[in-house]
Amino acid sequence: MKMNEKRLNRRDFLRVGSMSAAGLSLAACAVQPAPDSSAEPESGMAQADAPAPEVIEISAARHGFDDDAVLEGEIISVFRESHPHINVEPIALPWEDYNTKIPVMIAGGTAPDTFACHPALMFQVVHAGAAIPINDYVDADSDLNYDDILFPGDARFGDDIMGLPLWTSSHCLRFNKDLFEKAGLPTPADLYWEDGEDGWNTDSFVEMLKELSIDSDGDGQIDQWGCEGYWGTHTLAIVRAFGGDYLDDLFDPSKCTVESAEVKAAVQWMADCVLKHEVQPSPALNLAELGIEFRSGAIGMGMAAGGAVEDIRPGREFPFGWDLVPLPAGPAGFIVWGDTDQSVTSSTTPNPDAVYEWMSWRSSAEAVQQTYDAGVLLATYYMPTRKSIFDMEAYNKPLRDGGLDPKMIPRLLGHVKPDPFVYRTPAALKIIFTIVYEEIRNVLRGTKDIDEAMAEACVLTEEALAEVS
Repeated sequence: MKMNEKRLNRRDFLRVGSMSAAGLSLAACAVQPAPDSSAEPESGMAQADAPAPEVIEISAARHGFDDDAVLEGEIISVFRESHPHINVEPIALPWEDYNTKIPVMIAGGTAPDTFACHPALMFQVVHAGAAIPINDYVDADSDLNYDDILFPGDARFGDDIMGLPLWTSSHCLRFNKDLFEKAGLPTPADLYWEDGEDGWNTDSFVEMLKELSIDSDGDGQIDQWGCEGYWGTHTLAIVRAFGGDYLDDLFDPSKCTVESAEVKAAVQWMADCVLKHEVQPSPALNLAELGIEFRSGAIGMGMAAGGAVEDIRPGREFPFGWDLVPLPAGPAGFIVWGDTDQSVTSSTTPNPDAVYEWMSWRSSAEAVQQTYDAGVLLATYYMPTRKSIFDMEAYNKPLRDGGLDPKMIPRLLGHVKPDPFVYRTPAALKIIFTIVYEEIRNVLRGTKDIDEAMAEACVLTEEALAEVS
């Protein structure tokens, strides 16, 4: 490329194309004799209005709830201000329906033009040929710095780039600032910022839980817990923080590895918190029925998922101060589950160019700024898709206004490893959230010992892998 050559972005290309067409039209008119401006128009002739530009209609699906559908409508309104030639129909389906309806729509040839894929769904979509690679679009897009994208591993399948992130997620911890202050304890974030792994680790975590787990009315039952029980996402992160893993390979798993010493050490630590130290509730105890929840102010640390920031939005606020922190460091350091929902281009869409325009804008820092200017605070819904967003006031101010420390967000996402975080197998969700998770919970309930539970988990895991091989 010569030094004075410039790559055209998509908007420039469209503008230059329209200018060229207009120029040709004017040139054609120039060869005609100029009309007499004083002449009256012929009787019965009307001035023809310029034809309205064609509007391309595309549909975009994601999992979510009614308020998410409203949000997408607001985002689309902002998008159309700079892209009036594209109209996007938002589709929001509940999580429990999304993972069945999207595959059914794909099989029936009625998939939306673009739809969001979490890592496990992405694997299925790619291997079904239901989405097209976007490498050519990415290469031609001079507005896109692909190195700026967070968790690119979720979209890469071999040499193919299959999507752009709609949002990122961090499954971390949130803590009740008021309870820590009342107990005279430094917060987990204090320990993290001051001493890193030496300050915030599995040992200091247990010591904090001992101070925060209280039988306040003396009835022999703990009614304020230091930390609630782990979810499946957090359980895998803890296992990896101890140097273990569930499967032998991230991209081509074929063998269960939960009988390793590292996995058993992680499970032993989790079991000790419940059965030995009695500072975390047993899975057999339904805290919600007892009114003991993070929102109620009766838990020092709770699990955070997805965007992890949604509860600073109006109408969802907690009645106390809170913030986010990684899970405590284990022998292998800090590990946080993180992933993206990727927007993909359906292989059946008749409008892939329009889909890419929407996908690339929706994923951009430009979208964060423009929606912020319009009063739509994306920072209170999701974590960023681009590293450059970390420095934007349009992202940081809503977090500060909600009482959160914006500096923690890039740290949380920086502790997500490997990338991709989720195994590339159709059996991933079953293995992570049902098989291994439930066997670990059996240990925490005290109904199985570790060797028995992990042996059973391996049998079931390898059966699940065989079913999809």
